[in-house]
Amino acid sequence: MRATFRLGPHSALVETDSGLFLADQGWLIEPLWQEVLGTGIVATAQTADGAAWLAHPTGLFQLQGGVLASLKLSGQPLTGITTMTAAPAEDGLPGLWFAREGKLNVVVASAPGVYQVRGTDAPLAGGETVQALAGLSAGTGTTGETWVLTSTRLLRRNPDGWSTVALPSRPEQLLGAGRYLWAARANGSTPTTRTRRSGAWRRGCPPAP
Repeated sequence: MRATFRLGPHSALVETDSGLFLADQGWLIEPLWQEVLGTGIVATAQTADGAAWLAHPTGLFQLQGGVLASLKLSGQPLTGITTMTAAPAEDGLPGLWFAREGKLNVVVASAPGVYQVRGTDAPLAGGETVQALAGLSAGTGTTGETWVLTSTRLLRRNPDGWSTVALPSRPEQLLGAGRYLWAARANGSTPTTRTRRSGAWRRGCPPAP
């Protein structure tokens, strides 16, 4: 097994030397599109509409109802995606955020089965590039959020807009799950991890149940 990518609450995409497999509720399934896509998955995400998205060196693909479809822009595949996450778009619609050529874009459904690729109003300075993305899910009384790690800082977007998050040092990795966000910095061989939950940062603590 080379890598495992989460697709939803009960499924994952497993990349092996033999190809791609779907792990679903204890079953390992060889999908019909295995030979079409091949190995080399960059990132996966599941948007609020239930669709699973796969970023691959050959393009951006949507997996829904067992059917794999390629999303294209002006007839061309969306290659070169380096990071991806699901979070609300700037107008509140379910969105799929991705970085391509260092720039930030978001995919939204303009109609059932019809998708738009939009630019964003992220306040990126000249020469500043996107390196990692993470999304926080909506909770009781709270909306989802987009977190962006750039070459110079950490940005957060909530309904109030964009803001820079001040940390003692710039993290090197972002991971998001539910309402938890991990921002990690390598310090020699010892990683430093901060967990954000309900507005509070915890250092070196696992998430509370």
